[in-house]
Formats: sequence, C-alpha cells, structure tokens
Amino acid sequence: AGVRHRQHRHLADQQRRCDEAWAKVESCALALQMIRVDVLRLRAGGVASASQHITLLTERARALADDVDAAVQGVDDARRASAAGARRGERDRV
Repeated sequence: AGVRHRQHRHLADQQRRCDEAWAKVESCALALQMIRVDVLRLRAGGVASASQHITLLTERARALADDVDAAVQGVDDARRASAAGARRGERDRV
C-alpha cells in the first residue's frame, strides 16, 4: 500500500507540473498573439515611433522565448520523471 501511495503522489505531482507547463505554453501563445497585433499596429502607424515599438517588441519576444524554453523544459522533465516512475513501479511489482 505504501508503494502505491507514493506512486500515486508522484504521478499527481507530475500531472500538476505538466498542467503548470501547459498553462505557461498557453500564456506564451497569447503573448505571441498580442505581439502580432502590436506589429500590425506598428505597420499601420508609420515610421515615427517604430524604433521604440521595435525595441519593446524585441524585449517582449526575448522574455517570451525564455518562458517558452522554461515551459518546454518543464514538460520534458515531467515526462521523463513520469516514465522513470512508471519503470520503478513495474520493477516494484516484479
């Protein structure tokens, strides 16, 4: 019973991490859409304020890239840990 309880707790933790990573991915997708709208506004607004907008968009894009990298790493870590936990569970049953 103790092994199953630990496995259940481990899987629940991995599911939580995966859910958090997906929430970050969804947030990043929304941020990309917002950047796209900003770029469209920039094109429509002319050249006068373009350099300031480009700088801001570049900074946002870099921050977004960092968030995407962290989210992808979190999903990969959760998958690896889940697979390792499943393998341990198989060994415990044998």
